[in-house]
Amino acid sequence: EVDKAAAETVYESISYLPDLTYLTLDNKAAVEKARLAYRSLTAAQQKLVSNIGKLTVLEARITELEKIEADNLAVEKVIAEINNLPRESDITIGNKPAIEKARQAYLNLTIAQQKMVTNYDELLVLEAKLAKLMIEKEDQIASEKVMEEISNLPSLKELKLENKPAVEKARQAYEELTQVQRKLVNNYDELVALEKKLEELTAADTDADTDTDT
Repeated sequence: EVDKAAAETVYESISYLPDLTYLTLDNKAAVEKARLAYRSLTAAQQKLVSNIGKLTVLEARITELEKIEADNLAVEKVIAEINNLPRESDITIGNKPAIEKARQAYLNLTIAQQKMVTNYDELLVLEAKLAKLMIEKEDQIASEKVMEEISNLPSLKELKLENKPAVEKARQAYEELTQVQRKLVNNYDELVALEKKLEELTAADTDADTDTDT
């Protein structure tokens, strides 16, 4: 009778638990309490608890619900991180760390979690815009370097034959640019003019040497 009474108490605690369909994480404490009560029984008493199968099923579901909640929390965090990024039209190179942080947060998710990120396409758009800005910045830096080299050359009035290596160096630097970068060199005409003047100086120097020889 004692065994039966003890088993009946545990049986009732399991019976009072919600059915699988209605189980939520709010019921976790009650499920754990029922399991502890079952474990406190003797082996003989445990055999009298005929609805232990229900408890086992509910425990498995609690584990599933916890995983679902963890997935949702992880996904919501990444969605929020992407939502907090500027709009495409407002993106600057200064946003690079934040965009990279959002990308890393996305990569840290499991494959299943990644599929739940509803605004992932927005991240792709922002990354594409950032990549474009980075290329434009690199083009600007490269072209500015050549423009500075041209600006440091003597003026047409001051140009002498000994300046030829510097002019040729500037020309070589220009040739190494991409077509896009060359279009950004706004003082290219100055280089062309200096090269033309050098040709004239070289020709004049050659004529002078010829006259001297004669």
